[in-house]
Amino acid sequence: MADVDKLAKKYPVAHDGKVKYEGGEVKNIKDITFATERDASLVDFIDSTNGKVLSRHKAGFAVHVTVTNKANPRYAYSISRSGRLTMFDIGAPGQPALATVQVGQESRGLAVSPDDKYVIAGNYNPGGAVLCDAHTLEPLKAYDTSRVIDPDGEIGPSRVASLADTPYGPYFAMALKDGGHTYIIDYSKPNFPIVGDIPNIGKILHDAFLNEDEGKDFGRYFMIASQGSDVIGIVDFKEKNLAALVHTGPRSKPHPGQGSSWYSKGQNKQLHATQSMNFGDTVIWDSDWKVVKHVKTAGGGLFVGTSPHTPWIWSDCVLGQPEHYNEVHLINKDTLETDRIIKVGKKKGQLIDAKTKKVLQEWDATQHEAVAVNEVDSKVSQEKLMPMPKKLGAVKKKPVQPRLLHAEPANYGAWTMISEWTTGRIGIYNSETGEFIKYINNLTTPTFTYSVEHRQHVPGA
Repeated sequence: MADVDKLAKKYPVAHDGKVKYEGGEVKNIKDITFATERDASLVDFIDSTNGKVLSRHKAGFAVHVTVTNKANPRYAYSISRSGRLTMFDIGAPGQPALATVQVGQESRGLAVSPDDKYVIAGNYNPGGAVLCDAHTLEPLKAYDTSRVIDPDGEIGPSRVASLADTPYGPYFAMALKDGGHTYIIDYSKPNFPIVGDIPNIGKILHDAFLNEDEGKDFGRYFMIASQGSDVIGIVDFKEKNLAALVHTGPRSKPHPGQGSSWYSKGQNKQLHATQSMNFGDTVIWDSDWKVVKHVKTAGGGLFVGTSPHTPWIWSDCVLGQPEHYNEVHLINKDTLETDRIIKVGKKKGQLIDAKTKKVLQEWDATQHEAVAVNEVDSKVSQEKLMPMPKKLGAVKKKPVQPRLLHAEPANYGAWTMISEWTTGRIGIYNSETGEFIKYINNLTTPTFTYSVEHRQHVPGA
């Protein structure tokens, strides 16, 4: 793989992210958004200011999560379900892979320490996590979860689901999916010890996110979904204990994805939200850990997201029935009512007023066949890349129902990107109005998107 220091000298990037060499593909590395093409096992890098796909990289089967090094955002990381951890240099032309390491199998979570030193990846098989050097990917410590006490008092193995760093202190949070525990790891101490073990959160721990309360409590709480106990566990990094359990409703199976945390002027308080996997319910609670609203949507979802640049939280229905999984509901952050619905059909898309049912905008959503391409050699690293087709394929004779998921703020908040799993494209929408702008086509099952600029401001993301 390419040499880290050599590339950094050849393609300098300023501390604020601005590219300082001639012919840079973006003006600022924070312009970049990652996208994962799950079934094609690819990580893509996109110029968020115009929607152009810059490069497409093979990064292991079913790439699951991507993150950046916030202290030095030119370095990006991905983890695949095949256990492949990859490091990229998004400041160099073509965003080359610098290093890769096998950390396990059936991997899921990923986090990078805010001090620029460490990256940690979580595994389902074997259960546990591996902490690596963030500059070389050299494994430094493995955390074994083969024998832990679960919520029923039984001793057995546990998968590791969510991982998070926090600006609150030198900590990683590590959720034991089957064990019902969260470990707090202190990476500032020799041998990176577990300094907190918080048990009895619930069964089947999965996705988590951090609170964004302003001031000294920013990033203090790790909010972890328990899908087998219908709760969000509130883990306190300061006290290293379980601060509360937020009950999300009977049989609700919370799945926050990237989660949402925002200050609501209308409610005059900080609020947080999760989706429910098995039915259409967006659950909203405050920082007293009390549920303040259940907002009905059209079906079970996986992701709910927001930013300061949009008046809504964007809630998908991707696990609903086919007649509804083509919808994303835009819930007003102040009134906590659904204002608008994005609905994409087989031939046209619509932006709908949720209360009056009036169609506010309609656009051409014609689907196209995928265009075959041959892999090419990278000009910078020892990789085989998949080029982006330069034209659209033929119009599909049998279009499929679009399946929408994962709304991600991009282009400095001006856009929101929504992946369309079944149609192979990403839709770009106006964050303030919800209006459709354009599509990024010729993708394979796009799922997760990650805006470097947006995630710089989100703790633990």
